[in-house]
Amino acid sequence: DAGSGELIQLAFGLPPELRRLEAVGDLLLALEPSGVHAYELARFAKPENETRSLRSEVERLLLPPGGPSSKRSDLDSIWQIRAELDLLGPAACPAVVALLPRLDSTGLTAAAGFLEEKHCSDAAAALGRILGSMSLELEEIGWPESKAPIMVLRALSSLGGVAEVPSLARVLRDTNLNLEVRAEAYMALVSIGSPPAISAAR
Repeated sequence: DAGSGELIQLAFGLPPELRRLEAVGDLLLALEPSGVHAYELARFAKPENETRSLRSEVERLLLPPGGPSSKRSDLDSIWQIRAELDLLGPAACPAVVALLPRLDSTGLTAAAGFLEEKHCSDAAAALGRILGSMSLELEEIGWPESKAPIMVLRALSSLGGVAEVPSLARVLRDTNLNLEVRAEAYMALVSIGSPPAISAAR
């Protein structure tokens, strides 16, 4: 509702980099970087969540739209992906975890935040493996929430266990890494709180 801002009806499937929504007559115009999409307001087909699989929706959101070589790193893209993932709810956790090895930094940032917020405990092992294989270098600019290593470490802080302690300890002890990254690894170990984790944090 344009007057109150209340969400009346939404089936997932809006453009992943949505910039603006505006109702014009019987049409809803959605502006995104590639152009304008028009949706009829007076006619409804089956919601996409009844005609498309959850896995295909997760892939649409998290995989780069132009393939592995395409770039998308702005914070707005991350928030938009997160907003649509949140609509899918915890049921999307297995599909998100399965995609982790294929994600670019933007998709991984959004996925890690989603997995932490939805308490997807089965994600810990996959996130631990990602931590061991990803670049931990940080860009100098950008919010912490736009940086994949930070979000992976924060997710492990909530979801990790004894099995993830060695990977976190290696990050903490690597003096070549950014202090922000090492601090997140320390906080993750303290949060896990098991005797091996506390010992590694000392």
